[in-house]
Amino acid sequence: IWNFVDGGGTTGINQNITLPAADPAALAAPQPPRIGLANGQIYATWVESTGGAGPTGQVRMKVYDGSGSTAASWISVDGNAAAGLNKNAGTFRTASHPVLANVGTRLYAMWSEANGTGSNQIRAKVAGCTIPAP
Repeated sequence: IWNFVDGGGTTGINQNITLPAADPAALAAPQPPRIGLANGQIYATWVESTGGAGPTGQVRMKVYDGSGSTAASWISVDGNAAAGLNKNAGTFRTASHPVLANVGTRLYAMWSEANGTGSNQIRAKVAGCTIPAP
């Protein structure tokens, strides 16, 4: 038997519940969310539209705190700002294809991000601290 741990409603765990969780430049081929494990905790990452002019997608990440089956059980770990994990939040600087890797007690994220001049750059970040055990 499966039970929802995202609240089970219409909003899921999106950062902005009114915007689609997909790369706006690639809506014909939406990108699936990715999950990763680090120190026994479940992390989810995805690209979410900003809803502004021009295609802009931000890398979002949340961790499941294990406290229950509501959307509030997922805590933002992407800075909770307009840019998410992105280097740039500007129009036409969309991000895509985020992936996660756990190395010891460190969580790494990598993705492709448009730099605003027509080129995509591979971006990488590591969590600013070691991930505590649950």
